[in-house]
Amino acid sequence: MNSTERAEKMKRNVHSNAYFSEDLVRQGLALRGHSEIEGNLMQLLLLRTSEYPELKHYMNDGKYFPHDIINELHMMGMFVLKCILSDIKKSGKFSLIADEVSDVSHKEQFCISIRWVDSDFEIDERPVELIHVPKTDAKTLTKIIIDCLNSL
Repeated sequence: MNSTERAEKMKRNVHSNAYFSEDLVRQGLALRGHSEIEGNLMQLLLLRTSEYPELKHYMNDGKYFPHDIINELHMMGMFVLKCILSDIKKSGKFSLIADEVSDVSHKEQFCISIRWVDSDFEIDERPVELIHVPKTDAKTLTKIIIDCLNSL
């Protein structure tokens, strides 16, 4: 296989990765699970290996999530957030929900969600931030909420 063929296969594999990642992000689903193999992205890619054997080799190589894909996912996430903020601005009123939980590794996670009523009088709620917090005192959590709101 020459370098052009290898590059074409790599391009198809990256496109599969981006396609599945975009679909998972659009549905608000996590890409990764408690372990790498349990994640939604990995499971979708493994499912596709039966159709595309070169995808399995690509995944075994460990480079199935290159930096460009991560940047693209970040841009997609920002686009989704802009759409959510546009809906919230149209409604004129919203509430903020902040919840702290420990993950399976006992690290404190802080989730900030926004709830609003849309033009069809349907209640919508979307998470806008999930962040690891070093401490769960009022001062730290208040700063995180203010920083999150300022970044929107």
